[in-house]
This record gives sequence, structure tokens and C-alpha cells, in this order.
Amino acid sequence: MADLRPVDVLISAEDIQRRVAELAADIHRDFPDGVHLIAVLKGAFIFMADLVRHLEGRVSLDFIAVSSYAKGTTSSGEVRMLKDLDYALDGKDVVIVEDIVDTGITLSYLKEILKARGPRNLRTACLLSKPSRRKVDVKVEYIGFTIEDRFVVGYGLDFDEQFRQLPYIGVMDAGLYANIHAKQERIAHGSGEKMRKVGAPGAHLGEVGLRRVAHPYPHPAVFFGNGIGARAQV
Repeated sequence: MADLRPVDVLISAEDIQRRVAELAADIHRDFPDGVHLIAVLKGAFIFMADLVRHLEGRVSLDFIAVSSYAKGTTSSGEVRMLKDLDYALDGKDVVIVEDIVDTGITLSYLKEILKARGPRNLRTACLLSKPSRRKVDVKVEYIGFTIEDRFVVGYGLDFDEQFRQLPYIGVMDAGLYANIHAKQERIAHGSGEKMRKVGAPGAHLGEVGLRRVAHPYPHPAVFFGNGIGARAQV
């Protein structure tokens, strides 16, 4: 997989670290007595790790995972929980830590269910925001960078579980994207045929652990797995 590298660096590692430190200072200013961070897995794990190391005072952590999936080739706007929180939120000052806010659907869902758990304050920090993609008007108090509608990877964001380890935000090469997509389509087609033969009548990919995720880019991608990694950028 050594050749799987984005062509363009959109945001350098140095710019990311500088901005993360600024966001931490903003959060500490608003919550000087301490804050409870909730990272949305998997994409936000690197962002939160760096963010917490810049924060002063009392900081506690938790993790949550959701999956956004599609019906057919278009986004259904449905979100389901894969991993719930380990700790209660009653009376806490909470900041949701997201890697990217795209349509806003996932974040809106998270804020709705977390507000019901009684936090004193509930805010959101995201590394990247794509306002041109919004389908839901959702408030984000701490934004690292506002970007155009481009397919980005690195610093926790992935394509088919690759590129998360990159220290920068890169733009996926269109040719590489198309080649991987074509390969995944062939695999998905073969797997789907097999599962239709062995599954219950009317069974579809979502019922047997494979999810087709519509992507807002020229070549819709197919992501595999029954776990946390299947979430799309929504």
C-alpha cells in the first residue's frame, strides 16, 4: 500500500497543530473549571488526542461511534449507534469532538441524543467543516478549518481504512480514488450475489454486515465491514 498517497497536501501538519492549540485555548477559556470531551470514532481519535494534550485544567474523556448508511445509491439520512458512552453526562460541560462536519446529519443526531442526558453545556469542536454540503442547520462552536467540497484524508480521516496515519490533511487523487472504487464495486457485486443465494429471501447487503455508502463525490465508494469503520463523512 506504499503507493496509496494523496497527491495534494491541503492542510500541513504544522498548520493543524497550531490550530488545534488555538482551539484548546478557546475551549479552556469557555470552560476553565474543566471539560468532558466525547470523540466520535474513528475519525476524531487523533484530533482529540492532540486537543487534550493542549488543554489545561480538568479534562475527562469518552468515546462514541455511529454509522451513517444509505438505501440504494442515495443517502437515507439514517444514523445508528455502534458504541454508546461509558459515562453519564449529568451536569457536565461537554464538547463533542468530530473530525469533519459535512451534511450535519450525524452531528444533529448526536446532539439530540446527548442533550437528553442532561449535560450542563453541550458544544461541538470539529477539525474540518464543509458548509457547502450542509443538509441540516447544526451549530459548531469550535471549527478548525473550513474547506471546499473535496475528498480529504489524513489525520484520522480515511478512505477504505487507509491514510488515517498521515500527519496532514490531503486531497485524494481522483485516479486512485476511481481505481479503488472500481475494485470495491467488483468485490461488492460478487459478495452480494453470494449472500443473496445463502441469505433469507429479500436479504440485502445491510442485513448481512456489508453496507453500501453513497458518497458525495464523482465516484461513489463502497465501504465494507460491520463496525465502526463503515461510517461515511456526514
